[in-house]
Amino acid sequence: MAVSDDFTRPSAAIRLPLLRLGIERRTLLVALGFIAATLFLRLPTFFEPPWHADEGIFAAVAQRVAGGGQLYADAWEAKPPLFIYIYVALNEAFGGGVLPLRIATAISAIGTELALFAISGRFLSRRYAFLAAGLLAVLLAVPFWEGNLALADTFVILPSSLAVLCCLNAARESQSTPSQTARWSLLAGVLFGAAFLIRPTSVVVGLAVVLWLLVSGRPWLRGSTLMALGGALAILPVVGAFALFGSFYWFWNANVGFFFDYVPSGRELPFHYRPLIATPTLVTLAALAWYRWREGATPRWSLAALWLSLALAVALLTGRPYSHYLLQAFPPLSLLVALLLSSMASQRLAWRPRFEHGPAFAIAGAIAVLWLAIVTPAFNGNALAMRYTKSLNYYSNFAAWSLGLKSQDAYDDYFDRRVNLTERLDATLDRLGAEEQEVYIWGEVPWTYALADSQPATRYVTSFYVLLIPSLDVGLGSVLEEADPRFIVVTGDVWPRIQDDSGILKRRYFVATRAINSLIARRYEQVAVVGRARIFQRTPERPTVSNRPPLLPVAETVSR
Repeated sequence: MAVSDDFTRPSAAIRLPLLRLGIERRTLLVALGFIAATLFLRLPTFFEPPWHADEGIFAAVAQRVAGGGQLYADAWEAKPPLFIYIYVALNEAFGGGVLPLRIATAISAIGTELALFAISGRFLSRRYAFLAAGLLAVLLAVPFWEGNLALADTFVILPSSLAVLCCLNAARESQSTPSQTARWSLLAGVLFGAAFLIRPTSVVVGLAVVLWLLVSGRPWLRGSTLMALGGALAILPVVGAFALFGSFYWFWNANVGFFFDYVPSGRELPFHYRPLIATPTLVTLAALAWYRWREGATPRWSLAALWLSLALAVALLTGRPYSHYLLQAFPPLSLLVALLLSSMASQRLAWRPRFEHGPAFAIAGAIAVLWLAIVTPAFNGNALAMRYTKSLNYYSNFAAWSLGLKSQDAYDDYFDRRVNLTERLDATLDRLGAEEQEVYIWGEVPWTYALADSQPATRYVTSFYVLLIPSLDVGLGSVLEEADPRFIVVTGDVWPRIQDDSGILKRRYFVATRAINSLIARRYEQVAVVGRARIFQRTPERPTVSNRPPLLPVAETVSR
């Protein structure tokens, strides 16, 4: 491998300043070609039903905020504000539904691919820059790692990749004046700040850039300071706004406090194993220091290696095998693959491993050990890190439905058995006049709120959070009393399918269910049954509630 990270002379065909794109016709046509291929791979996503529970939660929170509620104080979700406001903006512009989310994720993915194409052009020829962007297009388009879902990791890779591009522009000292360098660094910081407000773990991308500047011997202090200033310009006004409107406690609770319990509780990767996830980063830093000491320069793959190792570490931080956590690692992975293939092609068949390649092999070995010892077991033995995701039959399911070989119900059931229940609840609530009315759902069908255009009655829109967060079960009765929703929906999927060795979740389920039953017995009557769900409507308060049995027997509660 060439020991050089000179990116000051990109391919003549690739001249992509961030704000002024001068692209030759051939480059534009090829770019449009892989964009079309991306949309083709994503075609089935535009016809998906409302099935993903997390998307339903975000849509319900956005519904409450769009209706005048304060984020976190009135509508709680453990995601940063800019990400939630993407949902709010889509809700306001297009209403609740899946299609606007899929269009937004496609735009984000295509923007990220173009940003990586520009980044790759700093290190590679146009052919290999297209290879990197094309590989990323495939990784983000297919459903195997959930890159087609409207999740925080899907949206954050665009601003973080653009920020890296800005940093590369700032580092091209021979072609930039000090004022231009400062502007690029400041803009990079603003983009990193925006990324942080979508997914805080994106901070490692900025850290990778700073470490790259440091180990490569480039001026780093001034650029890092300007990036920090740009990040503060993006983040501090948002934090100040929550403080100004009196909801800073809830902002802190959702974005910081919640994770003190959430991060250590991941069971697939026990907490005491997690320091091992830093091994590839430490090996990468040692390898780059060795190159710097021995050769006087760092390899051109140094930025991609730091970016990848840190992105992998943060993806495993919570100890939960969610494939979408790996999305932030895909841009540097695609760049590294293109760099490797370019190096192999330049050497042709004459390449042989040499002593100076040892540090690079050490990095590859550290990542391989991490993958085999940590990632694969955490993903239940799946070496491709696919779990809770769709496989190749995702496309055959779409083909069968589009050709009329599969019914709509069967097509929906492929995604989640609750899809048909959600859509039937939506139709029933519409018939009962629940539009713009407050509704409380004791269950795991959060898409119902947005589809029925109803307002969540409490700040927590799913039973999962009531069971996960301490003390919410104890106060649920009084919270519902105060909210006084017009409708209460009780479903048969309240108990989440998660491990509960201590029995704490079962006790919380019992306490919360008893409170809901008591309220229903006093103030509500059953008006509809939809599958395993029952809908209750508020009535004038009854004078007595003597001897009325609970709606859900205690025995059933304990056995779930």
